[in-house]
Amino acid sequence: MSLTLTVHRGAREIGGSCIEIAHPGGERLVLDAGRPLDAPEGATGLLPPTLDRSRPATVLFSHAHQDHWGLIDEVP
Repeated sequence: MSLTLTVHRGAREIGGSCIEIAHPGGERLVLDAGRPLDAPEGATGLLPPTLDRSRPATVLFSHAHQDHWGLIDEVP
């Protein structure tokens, strides 16, 4: 049994960090839901499209910078 690690955003750019660790049993941990640094002010709908928002997940914010927690209002 192995975990799956998915970097939804933040591997090739600074800002907008969003990483997911998934267990084969369905449990998920999302680390950060960061706002991309180049996002226009007031823009919404910025969560990575690859992040499944239809299933429950625990969300952990690593620290208090916008590029790590800036999309907290978009997390279901």
